[in-house]
Amino acid sequence: MFATSVGNADPADSARVLHKALDAGINFVDTADAYGDSEEVVGRALKGRRDDVVLATKFARPPCRSRARAAAPPPSARRPEAA
Repeated sequence: MFATSVGNADPADSARVLHKALDAGINFVDTADAYGDSEEVVGRALKGRRDDVVLATKFARPPCRSRARAAAPPPSARRPEAA
């Protein structure tokens, strides 16, 4: 897992693992905000190689959200306001 809080504490090591997988022909990467900072770690690791992968992500609501806030989608799922 590429999240520093619940997986590998060293983002540089996570990048090395991901690059080795890409070099070996693995091209599917799955991540989610529920995995801590995994999306950020993977995003930085894929810099310059994004076209080499199929990237899947999903979003989840943290378990500590209040009922009132749980009814609203998380910020990552909201549509931006029209410009």
